[in-house]
Amino acid sequence: MRASITAFGTTTATALLCCAIFFPHMLLARPGQRLPEVVEQSEFENDTFSLNQTDMLLLPENVTMNNPIKMAVEDNDFSVYKSKQLPPTADGSSLKIRISTVCEIIDMNEIKAEMIMDIIIKQSWLDIRLNYEADVERNSKSLVVASDENLESTIWKPDIYVTNQRDGHLHTIPVPNSKIILRPTGEVIWSNRYSMVLSCDMRFEYFPFDTQRCYMELSSYSYTIELLNLEWSKLQPPIEIDHSKSLAKFSLIESWESVCNLNHDNGNYPCLRLNFVFVRQLGFHVVQSFVPTSLLVMLSWVSFWLDVRSAAARVALGITSLLTLIEHGNSIKDSLPNVSYTKAVDIWVMVCELFVIGAILEFVYANYRVRLFKSRANTIDRRARILFPSTFVFFAASYVFYYGYWINHKHGMNG
Repeated sequence: MRASITAFGTTTATALLCCAIFFPHMLLARPGQRLPEVVEQSEFENDTFSLNQTDMLLLPENVTMNNPIKMAVEDNDFSVYKSKQLPPTADGSSLKIRISTVCEIIDMNEIKAEMIMDIIIKQSWLDIRLNYEADVERNSKSLVVASDENLESTIWKPDIYVTNQRDGHLHTIPVPNSKIILRPTGEVIWSNRYSMVLSCDMRFEYFPFDTQRCYMELSSYSYTIELLNLEWSKLQPPIEIDHSKSLAKFSLIESWESVCNLNHDNGNYPCLRLNFVFVRQLGFHVVQSFVPTSLLVMLSWVSFWLDVRSAAARVALGITSLLTLIEHGNSIKDSLPNVSYTKAVDIWVMVCELFVIGAILEFVYANYRVRLFKSRANTIDRRARILFPSTFVFFAASYVFYYGYWINHKHGMNG
C-alpha cells in the first residue's frame, strides 16, 4: 500500500513539474502575441536613456501599462505621438542614425553601367519620446518586435535614400521583409531588405584588364547635418558581403565604408558610402577574344609558304582573314557601351588587323619583286616567316605585361 502511495506521489510530482515547465511557454505562445527575439547589444548603451544589455525579453502582460507611451507602443495608438516630428535629443545635438548593411552583389551590367545587389539596411536611433524604462522592472527589459504596416507608419523614421539608385524595391515574399524593434530606452531598430539597381561610373580604357569602382551612397533627403547625422554602426560591421555566390564577369576584391557630406545650396546633408572594387575575370576574354584573333593572324602567315605566283590563293587567304578579324572585333565592341575613347581590346584588334594587312602587302611586294628578280622572291618570304611571328610574339608579350601587370599594379598603388 505504501509503495502504491509512493508511486502515485512520484507520478503526481512529475506531472506537476512538467506543467510548471511547459504551461508558461504555452501561455507565451498564444496566437496573436509577439514571439521573443534575441536581444542585441544596444547601439546607444553609452548615451542618455540607455539600459544595460543583460536584461531579457518580456511580453506585454509582464509589464505595467501605466505609461501612455508604453500603451501607445503596445496598442499602436499614437494619438499623443507626432510621427512627422524629428525626435529631440537630450543635449540638443543632431540626432544620430547608426547604420549597418549586409550586401550580396547580384550582377554587373556594363552596357547600362549598373550594379545590381540585394541589401539589408539596418538603422538604429534613439527616440526619447518612446522611452518607457520606468515601467520595466529593474532586472528585466521589454522589447516590442513589430513588422506590421500600422506601427511602421505611425512612428518617426529617418528619410534615408540611396543617391545613386536607379531602381529598387522592398522584398515582399512571403511577407514584407521589414522589421522594427522598440526598446524601453527609446532605441528604435529598423531593418529592411531591398533589391537595388545602382548607377556605376564605369571606365573601359583598359578593357578587358579593367578594374571597376562602384559605390552605394546613403543620405538624408530632408534633414541637414545640423539636425540629423549618419554614422556607421559601432557594434556590427558596417558592411558584410555575402560571398556565397560569385559573379560571372567580375570578382569583388575590396570593399570598405566611408563618411561623406553632400553640399547643396540649402545646406550640408549627411552621407555614408559603401565602396566596392571589382576586377574583371579574364578567362572568357582569353577564349573568346585573344585566342581567335591570334589564330586569324597566324592563319594569314600560311601565305608565306605558298608559291608567290599563286596570287588568287594568297589574296583570298589574306582578305578572308582580314574580314573575319574585323567581324570578330565588331562582336567584341557590341558587348560594351559605345564610348569615345580607345580601349585596350581595340588596340589588340587593330594591331592584329595590321599584321594581316602586312601579310597581304608582303605578298604584293614579293609578287612585284619576282617579276623583276625571280631569284629574290623566296628570300622575301623566308624573312617574313621569321619577322612576322617574332614581332607578333613580342607585341603580345608587351601588351600583356603593360595591361595585365603594369596598369593594374600602378592603379593598385594609387588606390
